[in-house]
Amino acid sequence: MELLYLNLIYYLKLKILKLKLYILNNKIEDSRFMLLELVREHPMYASFVFSSLSEGYEIASKFNSKYDEHL
Repeated sequence: MELLYLNLIYYLKLKILKLKLYILNNKIEDSRFMLLELVREHPMYASFVFSSLSEGYEIASKFNSKYDEHL
């Protein structure tokens, strides 16, 4: 049972990483499809998906603000 749960978590992390790459590369249709697929397949992990996506945004905004201060 634990192994199945770990496999699911790794699968979700992989899908989220792929989604982040689509977003970074401005592949809007692909990212939209991936997000809908994730939520449809695993609705109970929707909050995990969105919180993982927001983490990347927070890190990028901190980096941008430090970069702007440096200039």
